[in-house]
Amino acid sequence: MWNYRALSVQSAYKVGPFFVPNLNLHSQEMILETPMNLRNLLLVAPAALLAACGGKTTDTGDTAPQGCGVTIYESVPTTDAADHYYRAPVEFHLTGADDTAVASLTDASGAAVSGTSSLSGDSTVVYFAADSELSPSSTYTAGLTYCSGDASVAFSTSSLGGALESDILGNTYALDLSAARFVKPEGVGVLLQQYVTQEILAGVTNVVSGEALSMLGAIAEEGSDPTTQDYCTETFDFPTADFSEEPYFVLGPATTPLTIAGFTVNIGDMLVSGTFAADGSYFGGGVLSGEIDGREVSEAFDEIEDSEALCALAASVGATCEACTADGEIACLSIEVDQINAAAIDDLTLVEVAASDCHELCSDNADDCDLGGVDDTGLDD
Repeated sequence: MWNYRALSVQSAYKVGPFFVPNLNLHSQEMILETPMNLRNLLLVAPAALLAACGGKTTDTGDTAPQGCGVTIYESVPTTDAADHYYRAPVEFHLTGADDTAVASLTDASGAAVSGTSSLSGDSTVVYFAADSELSPSSTYTAGLTYCSGDASVAFSTSSLGGALESDILGNTYALDLSAARFVKPEGVGVLLQQYVTQEILAGVTNVVSGEALSMLGAIAEEGSDPTTQDYCTETFDFPTADFSEEPYFVLGPATTPLTIAGFTVNIGDMLVSGTFAADGSYFGGGVLSGEIDGREVSEAFDEIEDSEALCALAASVGATCEACTADGEIACLSIEVDQINAAAIDDLTLVEVAASDCHELCSDNADDCDLGGVDDTGLDD
């Protein structure tokens, strides 16, 4: 396993015909000095994984482990973190498999928190999920009993989860995927992340407090600063969300285009969840999930012959193609991104774009675009 959140590429060395990144596990930046297409991206991922596994062990405050040789190289949250999401599990990432490992959680009084300890499929990640939400702005201690002994991590939750005190109607939020954690596709998510060049926007169009939430989805103009809407890309409506657990919400499913490595692919059955801050200035703890159809990817990338070829390449780095929701064909890769923060963008209200490359604010409308009396500069004919 490897650190999804603190991975950096500072240089590259050559392995056969491909350039493999040298990895630094203590930086938040990742810079690829050599252009890399999708095939190369998948092919170098195993070497990147091997390099990443040499990362520094998380300091849990315990003595050096004895016996089995397995150590903890990362915990989520980290020791003394003050921003753990109240709905997220605790994670201990190990340097090797240990099917005896068990995680636990206690509150500030020392009382055990009811929940379930579980292992990843390869027994290298230990999770503890509480049976109910943790309290906002509260202190906890996560414990791990494993083949090398006992370890603990003290942390606090963030303020998310407190009552929503501000009107969020009309707010537009930008999902910052560049600072999030790509969990899936396995083995290549953190590399794929560097090729996602657009933000997803979500504008609140209706709120019924404690009942329902409606949002309009859009894509941000690539490279825009401040963030603006891409008026040349069709918007999409999320199905009305259940807002009964306000300030927490779940939106979707919906389908949205996303640019990866310069090509546009669709994320199907996309779900977005998160929790609004009390003042409505952002939502945090965001999770985005969905699927990418390998057949679309193979059409976009000349070097990938078909979905079977893509699935074979994905399998080489530990990812598995699954049945597509639309037709059941084994051709889709799951995508999951968590730890998303989405800030409200000042003075940005999303507008509906009914068709791509056909809107009065689009700078490059299609030749057959009919704006109904408005030319492509936004002026009346």
